[in-house]
Amino acid sequence: MFGFLLTVVFLLGLSRVVFAPLVQSLMDEFTVSEGTIGLVLTLMWGGTAVGAVPAGYLLTRVDRRPMIVACGAVLGGANVLVSVAPTVELLALGAALLGLTAGGYFAAVNPFLADLYPTQVGQAVGIHGMSHQVAATLAPVAVTAALVVGTWRTIFAMAGAVVFVATALFWTLSRDVDSPGRTDAPPAAFLKSIRSQWRVVVAGVGMAGATMFVWMGVFNFYVPYLSATKTLSSSSASLLLSLSFAAGIPAFWVSGRLADRIHRVPLVLGIVAAFAGLVGLLPVVDGFWPLAAVSIALGFVIHALFPALDAYLLTAVSEENRGSLYGLMLAATITIEAPGSAVLGALVAGGVAYDVVFRLASVGLWAVLACLLIVYRLRWIPE
Repeated sequence: MFGFLLTVVFLLGLSRVVFAPLVQSLMDEFTVSEGTIGLVLTLMWGGTAVGAVPAGYLLTRVDRRPMIVACGAVLGGANVLVSVAPTVELLALGAALLGLTAGGYFAAVNPFLADLYPTQVGQAVGIHGMSHQVAATLAPVAVTAALVVGTWRTIFAMAGAVVFVATALFWTLSRDVDSPGRTDAPPAAFLKSIRSQWRVVVAGVGMAGATMFVWMGVFNFYVPYLSATKTLSSSSASLLLSLSFAAGIPAFWVSGRLADRIHRVPLVLGIVAAFAGLVGLLPVVDGFWPLAAVSIALGFVIHALFPALDAYLLTAVSEENRGSLYGLMLAATITIEAPGSAVLGALVAGGVAYDVVFRLASVGLWAVLACLLIVYRLRWIPE
């Protein structure tokens, strides 16, 4: 079962991330501008936040296992739709379905993994996230291979077919698994679960929101930053960004194992502190190799945040509330982080230097961290 879930999340990650290296091919295929393709990408990534909240509510009414299967079926269908889309409107619909599926899938699957591995939650979600990260790292390679044997549509067609098979096999093997999550409660159960454990919701969003807001701005503008400010070539800058994402693969494994062995809140706060320090270090580092070291460290630290935070959230709430609260926190965090790129881009376009923006971001993160430490010391953050 776990192996088939790793397959599904790998293809989910590949289906979404592969759009980035295909931007030029999509513009040529549908004869549209950057703005139109940008809207398609916004629908896909924004759909993750939109899909998480209704999925969290549905998890008070249905079991997690059928929710995972339904998301797998929609994911397979969305890939097939993208692979045959004759117009950019249908391409946008397929992309939006990919985003909605991601929100529902993660809201259901991470609590499901916590049920399967109650004493190894961090390791389970870490390996699961690592599979997603491998897909993100291999996306450019997948595009190159697909263009050799076919067209960009080949990637989505093959992904859709494999997702259908993996989902069917997961459904078959998981029939005897007791999957809690359904409360058979009235609609008010969703709001009741939020009111009963609101501190966990606020703590999770507080620890992740500002950090991911900064990361969204940093990685989306990392290549132009390195090219313009650090005078690296475009190929060298792209290589450093790829190294940053590749460093996230072992980060999921290491962080997941640590989350099962030490206190999770201090672990998450330590990761936030390390990230704030590295962002503040970027303006004072020059040269390819020092920047490569910082890039790898940045990628490792930020991706280590995900399994550590997931392990905390999934164990700090009661079993019957896991799905609904996790979906809510996922949606809230993505909503906060999404404008990060727009804010950084607006500041740079307004004449603020990249290094100044990164220094301000680092100071802001340290301020947020100081507040979180005070709240933690006052024991307002549940363990």
